[in-house]
Amino acid sequence: MKIAPSHPHLHLFHRKHKFHRTFLVVSAILSLVSFSLLGTLYLKTSIGASQQTLFTLEITETGAAPVESPSTSGGGSSSTVFPSPILKKPEKKSPTPLRSFRVALLDEQGKEHPSGIATDKAPQTKIPVIRHNQPAFRGNIDLPFAVLILELHSEPESALTATIQTDETGSWEFTAPEPLEEGWHILYVTMFDPQSEIELGRTILQFRVAGSEAVTPPAPAPPLPPPPSFYEQDKLEYDVSASIPNTYQTINPGQDLLVQIDIVNPFPESEAQKITLLYKIKNEQDEIVLEQKETLVVSQPSQTFARLFRTGYRLEPGKYGLEIYLPYPDGRLAAFSTIDFEINGPPVLTLTSGRALNLTLIFQVLSLLLTAFGLIAYYELKQVQSLSRIIHQITEQDLLAKGLIHKF
Repeated sequence: MKIAPSHPHLHLFHRKHKFHRTFLVVSAILSLVSFSLLGTLYLKTSIGASQQTLFTLEITETGAAPVESPSTSGGGSSSTVFPSPILKKPEKKSPTPLRSFRVALLDEQGKEHPSGIATDKAPQTKIPVIRHNQPAFRGNIDLPFAVLILELHSEPESALTATIQTDETGSWEFTAPEPLEEGWHILYVTMFDPQSEIELGRTILQFRVAGSEAVTPPAPAPPLPPPPSFYEQDKLEYDVSASIPNTYQTINPGQDLLVQIDIVNPFPESEAQKITLLYKIKNEQDEIVLEQKETLVVSQPSQTFARLFRTGYRLEPGKYGLEIYLPYPDGRLAAFSTIDFEINGPPVLTLTSGRALNLTLIFQVLSLLLTAFGLIAYYELKQVQSLSRIIHQITEQDLLAKGLIHKF
């Protein structure tokens, strides 16, 4: 018996078998690739049992940040870019305040404490005692976008300074960034025009923080003779402010937060000075989600640079605040700035080019591809198995009956 060589029907089965085997391998590989990418993204974005880094700080080259329109939060509670009174040394005020103003200490319910109010016409007459150790203040001056220097002094000789700007109605708010110790505290408020060229007025608020063990807080007492502020003593050496571009005021989880930071050093020494910046990002519950330090060299009266804060994919939506501290070398004083931003929307994957990709959409596309390639691979597997059975089931009698082979 001799089999007729290369009959076209037999070769057709083999070609179809080879084609489906090849497609099976390709679809299986694509399914594995889709599964691997899906698993990698899941592991990268999943918190699991370990603690995920919600924010990381990325250091950029010193230089002007590409900030097209700095943001300004309502109430003047956050810093923006404006001429610093520390740097310009504005003209001292006249004996009579040039503008009417009001400054108030808020109680636990957010209402003005009756003994914690000072105006241009009526200074504070009693020192209130409060139980909460992280007080808030609010005020108003009859000038839009006025610039204020706030000094929050605590015993024995430590202070925090912040330069803020009022809103379009002249209103502002400020909250102590850290809990205050039990004892006597003073808030100095010095007001300037929007160009920081003229001092418009100044006032002080004194208050005491009572210990938590006190059953009833002491009654308000007459004010004590306060020491002069550091601004009056020309002891303010640094100022720091932060601003966020409008396009970054609301970002997605996983997106970069761009911040422009301005440092003022009005009396630069002949040699460059090292300073330390402390960054804190807090959520609405006042929980710290980032705390990191950075050391810089300052040699110019004014220095501007940019910082990128990379957010985590699992960051909860809500409002956040960035706090920046610049401690003085002696440790008694620190310049302070804060600015708010919001996390909202689906998580995104930020590429090196800065482009953000929707992670939810990526998961959906990869899941769809994995399903499609899996179904194709299953179909091709069935085709290969069927063709294999057909090829191997052909007998000599089948071939003789079909005339595909001949006996000689």
